[in-house]
Amino acid sequence: NVYEDGMPEKGDPKRKKAEAILDQQMSLSDPFEGQTIFIPGNHDYYNDGIKGLKREATYITKELNDKEAFLPKNGCPLSKVKISDDLVLIIVDTQWYLENWDDNPTMNDDCDIKTRSDFFDEFEGLIKKNSSKTIVIAMHHPMFTNGPHGGQFSLKQQIYPINNKIPLPIIGSMINLLRKTSGISPQDIQNSMYQDLKNRIVTLSQKSDKTIFVSGHEHSLQYILKDNKPQVISGSGSKASPARAINGGQFSYGGIGYAKLDIYKNGSSWISYYSENNLSLIHI
Repeated sequence: NVYEDGMPEKGDPKRKKAEAILDQQMSLSDPFEGQTIFIPGNHDYYNDGIKGLKREATYITKELNDKEAFLPKNGCPLSKVKISDDLVLIIVDTQWYLENWDDNPTMNDDCDIKTRSDFFDEFEGLIKKNSSKTIVIAMHHPMFTNGPHGGQFSLKQQIYPINNKIPLPIIGSMINLLRKTSGISPQDIQNSMYQDLKNRIVTLSQKSDKTIFVSGHEHSLQYILKDNKPQVISGSGSKASPARAINGGQFSYGGIGYAKLDIYKNGSSWISYYSENNLSLIHI
């Protein structure tokens, strides 16, 4: 939500910029009659870890005058929102799992879930309890991706591996190969922690026939169908990067845009992807 360095303390020179970013996002919900929910991503932890995340949550809930506007609460990993008798939203703070807890000694002080093992137990319980319903699982990190965080890079990214600023044609390819093969970054799906998270969530979600993953993280639009689970990626609201349509990928678009998921009373789902000028790209 606050790209790229999270929410600073009041009085910090960067605070106004962070507030302006959130204000712009919150303004999009002004004409919306339903409930607006912000969920955390990795960059929201990049300013004092859990402390910065809670500063952001406090600002959003106050500005929207809604204590449920930022979920999960208190820097905890899991929330459930009942949308209807047949539809439930499960929100996972995936960065909570990927964080270095040694750097955040107060990480779980306000949470009932204290360990990663407890998290999986609670997640499994929610899936089983709602297995007859449509379950939308919203989390920042996707379980499947064909973008850079999934080891897929464009030619431009091979030449400009660092923020598209400095040309490093040979070194860039080596950097991207290292990312793809070593999983050195916890933000890449090849990372061992990320793999543990992905494998457990995907496995546990098989206990329900109607689960849909919705995520950001990648700066692209993607639709992937893998392991019998649909993955919607809508992460190009302000920045774009390429993605491929392989490994279960049904659609990808490396431009600015967003996805809209409609779920009907008969249980069917309709996913629409739009470009920045509101041009409909595809319906699935």
